[in-house]
Amino acid sequence: MDVSEKLAGRSRPLLAPSPATRMFAALRVALVASLGCFWIYHVAAAPRLGSWGGLDHLLFHVPLAISAAACWARFRTHAGSAQAWLTMSAAHAFFLAGSVYAVLCTPSVIDSPTPADALWLLSYGCMYVSIGLFARSRSHEFRASAWLDGAIGGFGAASLVTVFVLGDVLQATGGGLTVVIVNLAYPVADLILVLLLVVVAMAVATVDRVWWLVSAGLLLFFIGDVAYLYEVTAQEFTGLGLIELTWPTGVGLMGLAATLPSPVIVPRTALAHRYLVPTLFSCLALTLLVYGQRHQLPVLAVVFAMVTIGLAVGRLALSARELRAMGRLRSEARTDFLTGLPNRRHLFERLNEATGVAHGSTSLLVIDLDGFKEVNDSLGHHVGDELLRMVGQRLAGTVEEPAMLARLGGDEFAVVLPGQDAERAAATANELRRLLRTPFELDGLPVAVSASVGVATSPGHGTTGARVLAEADIALYQAKAKGSGVATFRQDHTNPSRQRLELMSELSLAFERKEFMVFYQPQLRLRDRDVFGVEALIRWDHPTRGLTPPAEFLPLLRQSGETSRLTHLVLGQGMADLARFRVERSDLRLSVNISAGDLADMSLPATVKELSDTWQLGPGALVLELTEDDVISDLALSRAVLMQLRLAGSLVSVDDYGTGQASLAYLRDLPLDEIKLDRTFLADGATDLHNAAIVRSTIELAHALRLPVVAEGIEDGPTLEWLSSLGCDAGQGHFIGHPMPAEKVLSWLSDLLGPDSPP
Repeated sequence: MDVSEKLAGRSRPLLAPSPATRMFAALRVALVASLGCFWIYHVAAAPRLGSWGGLDHLLFHVPLAISAAACWARFRTHAGSAQAWLTMSAAHAFFLAGSVYAVLCTPSVIDSPTPADALWLLSYGCMYVSIGLFARSRSHEFRASAWLDGAIGGFGAASLVTVFVLGDVLQATGGGLTVVIVNLAYPVADLILVLLLVVVAMAVATVDRVWWLVSAGLLLFFIGDVAYLYEVTAQEFTGLGLIELTWPTGVGLMGLAATLPSPVIVPRTALAHRYLVPTLFSCLALTLLVYGQRHQLPVLAVVFAMVTIGLAVGRLALSARELRAMGRLRSEARTDFLTGLPNRRHLFERLNEATGVAHGSTSLLVIDLDGFKEVNDSLGHHVGDELLRMVGQRLAGTVEEPAMLARLGGDEFAVVLPGQDAERAAATANELRRLLRTPFELDGLPVAVSASVGVATSPGHGTTGARVLAEADIALYQAKAKGSGVATFRQDHTNPSRQRLELMSELSLAFERKEFMVFYQPQLRLRDRDVFGVEALIRWDHPTRGLTPPAEFLPLLRQSGETSRLTHLVLGQGMADLARFRVERSDLRLSVNISAGDLADMSLPATVKELSDTWQLGPGALVLELTEDDVISDLALSRAVLMQLRLAGSLVSVDDYGTGQASLAYLRDLPLDEIKLDRTFLADGATDLHNAAIVRSTIELAHALRLPVVAEGIEDGPTLEWLSSLGCDAGQGHFIGHPMPAEKVLSWLSDLLGPDSPP
């Protein structure tokens, strides 16, 4: 059976696992094997020998070392939670160092606290920091105050445990209080860690197998530490029981978690759930202190309860500061920075609130300044900005509650008019137009401004804020086209122009409502049939039309000048997802399409560099694709910007080659790294002599210029084999893999790895 038949007949192609996947698979096997050997020897052989020997100590420490190495390896390959894995690796290293010191330098760990205790307790502190860093990488809502929640719960639980569980133990200590205090620190630290995990699980809602393994490991630590405290206090610790199994197994489970992929973005639950743990244990600690006024309590229990109350007070102070900061951020997010007016987001909130009222009408005015572009071009953008501020101030002096004035963006303003029908709204629009006719003093010059206004009313023209805004935009277009100044939406505006305007208005809302989705199509290296990259493809999840392909909305975005905004969105989401994909395939790369308009965006190279640093993606991880016409539209600008992008670490590819006006000879002086052959030449390429000649000559010329060729639109096995025989370097198409969302890419990549994929 040839390769194409295997690809067609199997649900997952025979692709080699990446080096990182093989490494983590080997670490998993080594970790499980070392734990198995320690369990078998300790349960079967150690009791007969009567004491620990060299082999016991070796088998005890091997899982600790492997776990530290696994966490370090995850730090080196996992961008999303890299610092968390580094800290967890340090925790396991400190625990290992403490255990080695106890074996080599301490004759008995029962007599008195030793440096080993300091190393062990330091490992608990590192685990606490690691869990907090995990939470921050998974949820931006894990704020500074949440770090205290685990400590509040841990000390509160410790006060209760000290009274009701460890009371007899403390009474039996006699003169060994120092030893018991040190040993009691371990279960207290365990409680703090476990309850921090509970707090984080409530904050992020969805927990995965990594989280469960870390939780299970910490639970084993807690069981072992409590049992050890009982046995040491009673002077019954022999080192030959089941207690010794808990610590290496607990560390091993956390190390095993490091070998498994974990998601970067996890949904969060309702805000109230996050306060359950600190509130509950603060109340319990306070109740315990009140109870202690009439009953004798262990001193440690009182100390733990007071620490809990102190931490709770600190938590309240931090929460108050965060709430004030959130209030400021919310206000800034709903305010236009230039004019100080409510922005588009705030407008939608008010408009949706007004249109949701069951009785009465609500009208919307969309105001566009006529001739504003000429002011910008002739007097400069700083004068144009000043004009917008002055227009906003003048309109704000007239629009009164319950009406609301907002700036939509550019030279567009909007006014929500609750309780006004279409007729009254049109009259208000004419009043505002007359108000703007008084000249503005700009740079010593009187500047007269006129405006066009579109009017739409709910419920007559729409029952949602988005619908009403779309209708007002259409009416504004009619006002400008007819020169009438004010136009009210009419139902007979049902023509292609209306539909196009409606789609444009919905596009602007799509950014706010986060309706754009990034899909990814795999790219296959034809030489060894290995997946080496994915191309990011934008889709619009329209609320009524469903998934809308880019051919239907990209031309409108270009006309509205929003392509750069979309490019930044795709780059941000795509590079975040690439960090996730690289857990499965550490050498995977991402291809993103940009346009000629993006070449004029001077912030693009800095954005690429910042995103690469944020997600720890090295040079060559990102490929930026431009069509040949975009490249040659301004060769000087293209050459300069492409050089900056390459310095920022990205590669450059010419997309849809063969459909434009350029030639390879024309492109040879540009800083290019790849040619993408357009799909039109692959149709019947193996049998169409004309297309076959074009494909063959393109591959030969590209290779002569040392440029690899990627073929688009591979739809069947024979085409793949034909391209491979011509020396084509790589390809993509539905035969290799359909475009899919990020979550499916992760499972798709796992399936490709076959039995070597994570369990």
